[in-house]
Amino acid sequence: MLLLAYMFVSGASPAVVRATLMFGTILMMRLLRERYVILNVVSLAALIQMMVEPSVVFSLGFQLSYSAVVALVTLYPALDAYFQSDYILLNILNGWIGVTLVATLATAPLIWVHFGKFPTYFLLSNVLVSAFAFGAVLTGFLTILFIWIPGLNALLAQACTLCIRCIHLIAQLISSSPHAVIQDP
Repeated sequence: MLLLAYMFVSGASPAVVRATLMFGTILMMRLLRERYVILNVVSLAALIQMMVEPSVVFSLGFQLSYSAVVALVTLYPALDAYFQSDYILLNILNGWIGVTLVATLATAPLIWVHFGKFPTYFLLSNVLVSAFAFGAVLTGFLTILFIWIPGLNALLAQACTLCIRCIHLIAQLISSSPHAVIQDP
């Protein structure tokens, strides 16, 4: 129920609907103690979305979301297995970079077709931005969780604001860097 509420509160974009359908399907399968194939879960989510609103296939959000997820469930596991290390922190960094690389390369053709450009510093920007986005989400959640503790919630809210400002600063710095974008002439 909370999942559906979040979907509607957030605006039910194609990517959020996909995530909600996938998570709901996986949750149901686990509750029923049934096995599932993740690519089938992705396909079911797409099928449901297209049955409810057939024109969603023309939505860039739908196209980007599904192309990234399909690449992540099919290509990323092999990449992750290839770069496994004995060092936990190195595995975390490899995973972070691997997810960014696979998702970006999978969505690159759509980005090029729709916008006529491609970001050259995508790996650096996505890794940095995702780290601060994680911090913003975590501190935002903790701010709400500890709203009843006046000093702590103010400190957490400031930390969340700082993370968001860092995201903005990183985006500004990278986008203003030389050769930040390859453009269609």
